[in-house]
Parts: sequence; C-alpha cells; structure tokens
Amino acid sequence: MNRKRKLNEDKEIEGKINSELRNFSNISNDTEVAILFIKNKLLENRQNNLFPPVVFVHQLYDIIENKTILNRQIEILRNEKKIVLIHLGNENNMRVVIFFDDLKNHVISKRDLAEKSLFQKFFDKVLSSTSDIGISRLDLMIKFKFSEKDIRCLVNAGLLILNETNIFWFSFPSAGIFMRKFIKGRQTLINIIKKRKFGEILQSELEKLPTLKSVQLPVKYLIHDLVGGNFVKWSFITDCELETLIVYLAFADVNFAG
Repeated sequence: MNRKRKLNEDKEIEGKINSELRNFSNISNDTEVAILFIKNKLLENRQNNLFPPVVFVHQLYDIIENKTILNRQIEILRNEKKIVLIHLGNENNMRVVIFFDDLKNHVISKRDLAEKSLFQKFFDKVLSSTSDIGISRLDLMIKFKFSEKDIRCLVNAGLLILNETNIFWFSFPSAGIFMRKFIKGRQTLINIIKKRKFGEILQSELEKLPTLKSVQLPVKYLIHDLVGGNFVKWSFITDCELETLIVYLAFADVNFAG
C-alpha cells in the first residue's frame, strides 16, 4: 500500500477509535476501545443470547496493527481484571477476549439461587486471581475448595473444558455452537466476495447485507475477522471528482479453504 493510501487507512481507524472514546469512560488503552468497538458490532441485530459478547484477538488487528502493543495492552487489561483471555484451540487465531463482567453476568443471570453462589465463587476466586488460560483439577480442589460435584457443574455450564488429564481450559457457554456459526459466517462472506468480478466488493455494499440468518452474526462483525485474519485486505481508492474515499475489500494472497 502506498503512503497516501496508508494515511487514509490510518485516518479511517483513528475515526473509529475516537468515535468509541466519546461513548465510554474509564478506558485503559486503545485495545480496550477496539474490543468495545467490535463487541458493539456483534451486539447489532444479534438474534440470540446463547453466548456472551466474544471478540477474537485477530479481529483487533484490523484496528491495531502493531501486535506487540496489542498483546501488551491485552495483558494490562487482564491484570486489571477487565477481560478474560480464552483459547478455543491450539491455533493462534483461536484466542478470544471477553469482558469479565459480560461473562460473569451472562452466566450468573441464567442460574437459580442455589447455583449462583458457586458461579460467583468461580469468578471472584478463580478467574479474578489467575493470569493462566486454564487450571488444574488439583488447584480447583485444594486451593479453591471446589468439590468434584462443583467441577462437574462448571464443566456442564461451559466454563471449563478438559484439555488433558486433570487440566482444564477456561471457556464460555455454548463455545462450540459459537465457533460453528463464526466459521460458517466467515466462509459465507468469502464465497460472496469470490463470486464478484476481480474478487473484490465495496465495503459499504457488503455491510448493507442483513445479518446472516444461518449464522445469526452481523456482517460488520464478521468483516473484522476477514481483515484481521488476512483473508481479505482493505483497498482504498480516492474519487477525485467526489472527493470521497472508496473502500474495497479484496482477496489477500492466502489460502481460503476455511
């Protein structure tokens, strides 16, 4: 991308961040703003409440290109107990962040009074005190005083996934359903772009598509996956007569198998 187009892209991203800053207070850093921005895209026209507002780390690359800064600021937010970092697989693009309060409220609001104390303890004692992506059964039982019955309840709720013998990864309710919808949504948009001449489409045209019924995820939310994951790239063209910036989405040089 040449210098002029790069400057236009930076202005576009700066406009996104400044817009979010006007709507929120107590912001720690730019990464928190970016998470809020993409989270709000997910909440637009969302058609179910099976899972909390989830943001993939690679979606944030669409807004904050410097991965070193991004990862450093994610750690700051984790240490401040503002977000939870969850690994949905061994691949780097399977990392998601969820605001701590969003996850907590999503889980506890669906529980009866007898269960709420257990989940409250899990959030207040476990998730708020560890920076790891998982925890051992031994720590749950010895350090945090959870019984086998408690652990089964946490697993059934989708908060713990057995990764290997006696080691659990942290997760969120309906994570498997969410991933299937997310990947299907990605492939749907890729197929739409592939069918266009030269493999490109106006961003504004793509954004006008309604929420994909088959995946129930907003198109604007999925676009950040395509760009942040390097499935497509931004292409900026200035219309001199109209003095406007035309934004295209075009295929990047990557494998689109899924």
